[in-house]
Amino acid sequence: MNYQYDPVGRLIKTQSAHLKESFSFDPAGNLIDPTSTQDRVVKNNLIKRYQGADYRYDAQGNMIEKTHAGHNLKLHWDNLNRLASREQNGKTTQYGYDVFGRRLFKQTTNQGLTVFGWDGDLMIWESLQSSDETQSYTKHYVYEPNSFVPLVQAGYQGFIKLIDTPDYSQPSDQPYSMRTDPVWKTDTRSKRAELQRVAFYHCDQVGTPQALSNEKGELVWDASLNTWGQALEIKTSDNVLEQTNIRFQGQYYDRETGLHYNRYRYYEPHSARYVGKDPIGLEGGLNNSSYVPNSNQWIDPMGLQEKKTENWKQALNPTFVGQKSADNMLNRSDTVRMADRFLTGMNANVSFAMGLGLTHTSSYSGGGKTTHSTGRQLGLGGMISTTRDIFTLGKARPDGRYLEGCLSAGALISGQLCVGWSWTADTKDHWYTPLYLVGKAGTGLGMSADLTDGSQTTVDHLKQDQPTYVIPPEKMPTIPKFPFNAPGY
Repeated sequence: MNYQYDPVGRLIKTQSAHLKESFSFDPAGNLIDPTSTQDRVVKNNLIKRYQGADYRYDAQGNMIEKTHAGHNLKLHWDNLNRLASREQNGKTTQYGYDVFGRRLFKQTTNQGLTVFGWDGDLMIWESLQSSDETQSYTKHYVYEPNSFVPLVQAGYQGFIKLIDTPDYSQPSDQPYSMRTDPVWKTDTRSKRAELQRVAFYHCDQVGTPQALSNEKGELVWDASLNTWGQALEIKTSDNVLEQTNIRFQGQYYDRETGLHYNRYRYYEPHSARYVGKDPIGLEGGLNNSSYVPNSNQWIDPMGLQEKKTENWKQALNPTFVGQKSADNMLNRSDTVRMADRFLTGMNANVSFAMGLGLTHTSSYSGGGKTTHSTGRQLGLGGMISTTRDIFTLGKARPDGRYLEGCLSAGALISGQLCVGWSWTADTKDHWYTPLYLVGKAGTGLGMSADLTDGSQTTVDHLKQDQPTYVIPPEKMPTIPKFPFNAPGY
């Protein structure tokens, strides 16, 4: 494969032995239709036509109709901007979700019911109850640790056997009985289904399935996808247990719409765009509809915001599987990265002294880190300012105690010149005292000349403290003494 990129890293050409594709983008990152002779300006980042397909949207920006190659697809959305149903060729599919927004089922007229099971944000099983019993199946999925990259699927014919839920509508005067609780009285071992097929996934560098092999090592499923995940050709047997609907990381292919369910949204590979509103708004990027700039290095398993990586293992962290973690600022959305660059190096200062006084300065160091300096002042004047460092001579002031003299003046435009010493314990037996000179400029009001004795600390707001578990002394396990009087000792 050969790839070519534009100056901002967007993929514009791909070439293989069997396929050659080229793409162009507008400044907002929207794909431009090469077959269109009309104005190429995309209003509101919602394309109206691309590669022979026409699109219509509602007031929220959700796609409500697509016409392509004589087929008309209509989509209906609920008040939470989730796909509720689709209509096409006289058939209707209904979709249902749980309180976390995870899709629990889809039901198509005269075709059957598909239900899904979840572990956090991972779909770990699916089961189809078809009108044709021979087409009913259940599949279970295993993924790489802390990722959406599929590893193994195992399944059997037939609809999954579910346990009835308790009847919580019973009168309150009837006590709970374990003997009548279906969760306890159902003998799951005797009704356990035997797995009939096991298939192993073979994925590319970003975790997209390329092939499936069985327990004998035989190739049973082979897919040829274009740059944006649309299946061009799939070679497989008629056995549904040797097939898969998993596409890009976190995406599940829906045959009835041609869309990929992507946890929080639906993705259309034909136009490389999401067809629904982004639930996190601009936090997901300046263009809410675009997928990723380069599908060879970027992924979006949740349908919320893209992440760049050299390989899929570097892109993944527990955030993707429903856990909070310290995210890498470089992998955040365009909006967050722009804000991070703008705020880095900005200082906010408040000081006042008439002989004796106080001062406080807070600054943003980038990457989610803030630096705070507080001290006692000896001097005259007061100053409120927002500045940036213009130059620094000597070593930047580290965390710890410092002694600093500053001259400050401002009336809308402000300036500050400081010289100081700082000291901190590098090791137990070594102390260093670097001298520094720093100049700042910005906006502010006031005038002051002061000498400050203060201390500086840096806070990493993205770093998570590991919980410390302390076992009370009374609960400490008793360790038996070694039997020194045992024979042989």
